[in-house]
This record gives sequence, C-alpha cells and structure tokens, in this order.
Amino acid sequence: MKRSIRLLSTCFMLILSSCATAKVPDKIVAVITQNAISVGGVHSVGVRPNGTVTRAGSNKYHQLDVNSWQDIVAVEAGTFFTVGLHVDGTISVAGNNPNDFLNFDNWKDITMISAGSHSAMGLKKDGTVVGSWDATVSWDVSTWSTIISISVGTFHALGLKADGTVVCVSTENPWGVCNVGEWRNIIAIAAGGTHSVGLKADGTVVAIGNNSVNQLNTSSWTGITMISAGFQSTVGVRSDGTVIAVGNNGSFQLNLSGWSDIVAVSAGSYNTIGLRKDGTVLCAGSNLLDQCDLSLWSKIGL
Repeated sequence: MKRSIRLLSTCFMLILSSCATAKVPDKIVAVITQNAISVGGVHSVGVRPNGTVTRAGSNKYHQLDVNSWQDIVAVEAGTFFTVGLHVDGTISVAGNNPNDFLNFDNWKDITMISAGSHSAMGLKKDGTVVGSWDATVSWDVSTWSTIISISVGTFHALGLKADGTVVCVSTENPWGVCNVGEWRNIIAIAAGGTHSVGLKADGTVVAIGNNSVNQLNTSSWTGITMISAGFQSTVGVRSDGTVIAVGNNGSFQLNLSGWSDIVAVSAGSYNTIGLRKDGTVLCAGSNLLDQCDLSLWSKIGL
C-alpha cells in the first residue's frame, strides 16, 4: 500500500504552502504536523515505515500495548495513554482510560491527532475538531472551523486557523494560556503544561502563560522551523537541524546542545526526544523507566 509517512520528516511545522501541495494518502489531507515520534509522561512511541508502532518506557497503564496496531501514520503520547491515527482516518487508543473517556468509535476522517494529560483531540479533513476528555475537562470546540493544526496541553488546547490566527479552549484560562487573540502569521502551535507557544512565518517564536521556569523566554529565537512544548519547557528546531530549548531542566531533558540533523522534536514532562533525518531517534532526560532506550529505533518516519 502506498504510504506517505516520509512527509513526517519533510512537512514538520514548515511553511504551510509547501506541505499543502505534498502527496498524501487519499484519505489523509493537509498533513502538516503529524507525529512520527511522541513522548508522554514516562513513555515514548514512534511510527515505523511499515505503519506499526515502536515503544519504550513504562507500561503500567498498558499505554505500550500497541503491538496489534497497523497502518498507523501518526502517534501521540498522552500522560498515561497512547493514541494512533490510521491511514483511513480512524483512531486506536491504548492505556489509562477510566470510564472509557477516550472513546473514538465515532471519529472518522481524522487528519491529525493531539493528546494531553486528560484529553485528546482530532482534526477532521473539513477543518473542524472533535475531542474526548475525562470529567476534569469540559471544553467546547464545536464552533472551531478552518483549523489546520491542533495541540492539546494539560489545562488547555490550541487550534491554528488557516489565516494564521489561533483559537484556544481552557476550563479557567490559568496563567492566561488562552490570551492568544492577537497572534498573527502563525504557522505552528504547541500547548504545554501551563503555557502556549506559536511559531511565526518569519521563524520567530511567541509564547504566553506561566513563566516560572523561563519556559517563555523565546523572544531571541530565530530561524526556527518546528516547536514543541513540554510540561515546563519549550523546544525549537532550527533550520540547520540543531535544537534550542528553555524551561525546566531538572531531569536534564534540555541538554540538547549536541543534537544535529533533527527534523522533529517532542517535549514531555521529563524527556525530550528528537527525530533525525536518517530515521534514528535521540532522547534526553530521565531514563528511570527506560523511556530513553531508543538506540535500536531506526527508519522512524521514513
């Protein structure tokens, strides 16, 4: 079957026009920010070239029980669960799911997924958004339209509109994480634990929310092609394939200065993982539960 997982390494958070014209599977459109790699609370997942999923880390909540998954084009690691997007636009889930709050039975025509601590969202090919969450979250995204990218954090979720503006939903807007109404010319978004990050078309980065550990200190960044937000960190990929990061480095998750040839990153609570253009994956941070045992991963996203 013809696949386009290779898009994951070429269209990660780049200028929208270049991705919009890329070749994608018939039932998957506008692949802009699909994830070939993702790190959650204490686990890491990646998409193999054959559409299966590789994993590492804690399986306490069965979040690594993905052996049977097939035809996967994107994965997202929530705090204690994993979500997979199939090539036909349907969803699979593994892990902590009390009261079946992660119910994707009726999700169809999904082109992108994003997962947080207590919730997951899916972007449909018509630009609308669907969501699933537990009792701690009560969000309404029914009015969202012309959305081209989504990002779910701990207490909020962001949607990037086709005109480069951003919408946000949150239970109580803690730390002003949803104060993104004045953002313009945004081409990528990332929702962290208590902060929001936007990548502008000129390669600069804006951020708002809680800055208790300097996770918003991105004003000097330039030449950025992709962003990711962890619980208390912000990570950016430069156009030369190197990585820059700010925020909490308590588990050494921001020790990324030696990384090169990076095409995608995923920032979590205690770890940062990076996809290299050769399909190998790097990891920084805690390895207490083997979530950084990625040395045997290869051809991820290719």
